[in-house]
Amino acid sequence: MRLEAGKMDRLLTIQRASVALDGYGGEKYQWSDLAVVWADVREISDEERWRAGQVGVQVKFRALIRWQPTLWDLSTKDRVKIGSTVYAIFGVKEIDRSRAFEITAGQPS
Repeated sequence: MRLEAGKMDRLLTIQRASVALDGYGGEKYQWSDLAVVWADVREISDEERWRAGQVGVQVKFRALIRWQPTLWDLSTKDRVKIGSTVYAIFGVKEIDRSRAFEITAGQPS
């Protein structure tokens, strides 16, 4: 995937979890917005899904976003939101020495 401004037409919200006490001695995750970014989002073909071989995971898309300092430690512990739909991040690849990130995301099946 190449970084082209004209193709970055989807707005993604990157979220990160923090642990909070639930009032009963337990812990729960609270998700907060880390960044809102424009992305070039592309559906993943059936062949790519098959080659990935991830059992129990429904990989949906790859998103290319510009690198920014607030996302320097973006990882599979974070998640992506498009509109009101939340997706797990299954992979993050840095492109061209901190120029962009390629995110592979989807939903557990």
